[in-house]
Amino acid sequence: MRYTEYMQTNQSSQAPTPITPNTQPTNAPPATQTPPTPTLKTKKPWLLISLVVFLLSATGVLGYKYYQVKQQLNNQPPTSLPSPQLVISSPSPVVSPATEVDPTAGWKTYIPQNKLFSIKYPQEWEVKPEVAPNQVRVVTFDTKQVAEEIKPTMNMELFISYHKNITNFEDWLLENQAGKIISSKTIKGNQFFVVSGGAMYKSLEYAVEISNNNFLRFVIEPFTDSSPSQNSIDILETILSTFVIL
Repeated sequence: MRYTEYMQTNQSSQAPTPITPNTQPTNAPPATQTPPTPTLKTKKPWLLISLVVFLLSATGVLGYKYYQVKQQLNNQPPTSLPSPQLVISSPSPVVSPATEVDPTAGWKTYIPQNKLFSIKYPQEWEVKPEVAPNQVRVVTFDTKQVAEEIKPTMNMELFISYHKNITNFEDWLLENQAGKIISSKTIKGNQFFVVSGGAMYKSLEYAVEISNNNFLRFVIEPFTDSSPSQNSIDILETILSTFVIL
């Protein structure tokens, strides 16, 4: 009885496992397998080989160029340096400013008795005494220049005359037939009227107002035309450059 129960129990525990039927069709194609990804070790080292070849080529070219430059330097003759020379510079000459020559150096000085003015005149000129003291002429200088066109024995003269109470100098010249004003000129700060022509001779005249309505006339005569020589003009203007009102 116990054996029968044991056998039944053992058979029931060893019951066969049911077989599950295969749901896939028998004619399905096999599944496609993905090929494995190649690793870094499997790549060809062509990039590394190219880099090595390039570096070797560049090194060879640079080495050859260096060899050529070195050969050229070795073949050049040595450059001789110039020997030093002692240069002694002489001091520059000191240029002194040009000294102006005084054209009136050695001239004489004239001051009238009324002490209205002073001038200088050439040393060879002579002061002529006045025949009539009541004349307007202050002084006459014999210039030692011969007016051969007028009279072979007549010397050209510079005379200075003093005129008072002339309200209009130009009108006074016309009334007295003493010429006409052609221009004005400033000499050493003094303004002179330049007067040309006269009743008797063609004279050269410079006139200046020394006080209110009082004039001094500096006249060189005679001249044969209205254009006096430049030498006479230069002498007269040099004399006037020494003119001083006292």
